[in-house]
Amino acid sequence: TVTARVGTTEFTKDGKAQPLDVAIYTKNGYTMLPLRAAVKAFDREPTKVDWNAGEKEVTILKGDVYFQMKAGEKKMLYGDNPLETSGELEIVNGRAFLPMRDWAKTFGAEKILWNDETKTATLKGSYTENRGR
Repeated sequence: TVTARVGTTEFTKDGKAQPLDVAIYTKNGYTMLPLRAAVKAFDREPTKVDWNAGEKEVTILKGDVYFQMKAGEKKMLYGDNPLETSGELEIVNGRAFLPMRDWAKTFGAEKILWNDETKTATLKGSYTENRGR
């Protein structure tokens, strides 16, 4: 289980706090997490994150699997397969952010819940090495 509360500088993974150096925010109704933190939340093996500033493109390499996203686009590549995303990779103050919902799809979370009262998003389920359903 991963939870992220808007306006805070931490998220939880399986009940353990994971500190962030920037606050979680919302954009167009989506909870935005800093990309490196999201990678850490789902990490089960060493993962490499590369940033190409000229192309405004990030590549996440996890074993033999890679994801590639460009700022301002509502899609990503999963290996050679294009995937639609709910929101865009966004660059804020030199940091890359991605909607939490897209991480849920990408890593196969079983469900995502939103608590409007506490402004908290929760991902539940088992996260797979391969993209989920």
